[in-house]
This record gives sequence, structure tokens and C-alpha cells, in this order.
Amino acid sequence: MAAVKPTRMRDRLLDAAQEAFAGRGYDASPLEEIAAAVGISASAIYKHYRNKMTLYTAVIGRLAENFLATLEAFDPDINSAEFSNAHFQYHARYPALARIALHATLAGGDQRRVVVEKVFAPFYQHCNRKLRKSHILSARELARNPAHFMAFNSLIIGYVNLAALHHETLGSNPLSARAVRDAAGVVEKFAWALTRDFDKAFASYVRREGRAMRAAGMRSRR
Repeated sequence: MAAVKPTRMRDRLLDAAQEAFAGRGYDASPLEEIAAAVGISASAIYKHYRNKMTLYTAVIGRLAENFLATLEAFDPDINSAEFSNAHFQYHARYPALARIALHATLAGGDQRRVVVEKVFAPFYQHCNRKLRKSHILSARELARNPAHFMAFNSLIIGYVNLAALHHETLGSNPLSARAVRDAAGVVEKFAWALTRDFDKAFASYVRREGRAMRAAGMRSRR
């Protein structure tokens, strides 16, 4: 049998490790199982990666490269709604990054550090660099407050990570093409709502509701 080329074996190891880390997390994914998935011994992994964390970093690096490349074409001066749609569509189609991010968030330590350095810090910088240069007021406003980034990102990451639960609860697949398209529209509206005008309008709404509730309370006490 012909020997497997190193580059091909590295790709196979990355695929197997990505599936394991996304499904069970780093700590619950021993090298022996990852190696068995590609038909080699655990010791053979060290020919390609120095240790388990090196393999993990390579998995995150590949995911980050693909993710950031997907968003690079986004132009906030042409259609900033394209950004939220591209972001959502990527995570729905390739949920491994969202799932690994969840495991890393809970585990902390080097796992979280790698995901922050390779994925989330570059992503945040990417968002701010492009949105702040936009000539569209609402696009610039999305970049002015880190809370906007956190809420926007959490909606998408959370949606993907809860997809199986919602599938079982509602009986429909949240990651189907139609469901993702509908959900992307909701996230898009949320993103556009995070503007100064919306903040003012919402504050006015809260004040009106408060006055109405107080008036109703006074009438009920009569």
C-alpha cells in the first residue's frame, strides 16, 4: 500500500481532531481516539504535531483562516446587511467553530486563549476596521460599543450551539437553508436596531410604557 503523504495525513488529522474537539471538547478528546479515526497510532501524531495543544491550535487556525476569509469580501459601504448574513451562513454551514468556541469558553486556560487570539480578537478588529470606515451612519454606530459586538456575536454562536435542542423541541431543523435564512434576517434587524436613533426611540417607548403602567395602577386602586 502506498504511503500516505504528510500533507494529506495532516489534513486528515485536522479533520478528525476538529470533529472530536467540536463534539466532545479538548479534554474529552484523547489523542488515541483522534489517531484511531485516521488509522494510525497516537505516537504517530507526533510526527506531524508536537503535542495535543499544537494540534488544537492548528485546528483553530484553519477554522479562523476560513472564517475570516469569508468575511473579507464584506463591504460596509455597499451593503452592511451582507455582513450579518455572511457571518450567520458561515456558522450554520460550518458549526464546528461555534461549538469549539463554547467548549473553550467553559474550559478557559490555553483553550480559551487560543480561540481568542486566533478567532475572536481578529474578528473583532475586522469588524471595527471595516465598520468604522463606513460612510453609513448605522454601520459606524454598530462599531462604537463593544456591547453591540458581544450581543450580535452571541446571537449567532448561541443559535448554532442550541440548534439540536431547538430541533428536538420544535420538530424542525434550525440549520436548514430556510431556517438559517429566516434567522439571518432576524439577526440583521437586530444589528440595524443598534443605532442611536433606535436607542432614543426605545427609551421613549420605555417612558411611555412606564407612564401607562402607573396610570393603570392608579385606576385599579380607585
